[in-house]
Amino acid sequence: MLRIAEVVRKYLAERGVKELITDANLLAKKAFITVYKPMAGYKAVHYWWNEELGGFHEPWNTGYFGYPDVTGAIEEAITWAGAEELPLYLSPEEYEALKTLLEEREKGPVFDSVLGEV
Repeated sequence: MLRIAEVVRKYLAERGVKELITDANLLAKKAFITVYKPMAGYKAVHYWWNEELGGFHEPWNTGYFGYPDVTGAIEEAITWAGAEELPLYLSPEEYEALKTLLEEREKGPVFDSVLGEV
């Protein structure tokens, strides 16, 4: 069985993500995709580097949906980063949430004898 870090790398590569950043200090002057939590739930967001107003990261666009938990927004951010060929930034907490999600998927579906697959 693959170690979870290898599972994460494979999962991202299959979706076209070429660069995963988990250290915010490495984001200087780069456009990237990440997730955040506004009032409507977790969302994917594209940040760009605004040089004209002094140099800072500014939201360029957000995903379509707000998700009740971070994993939905992470999956949207992964798809978006792969499609746009932009780096994906995940905070350490978001990276852990992705690892947990993929670990659960590796175990396979849960089957309840009454409800079926849940």
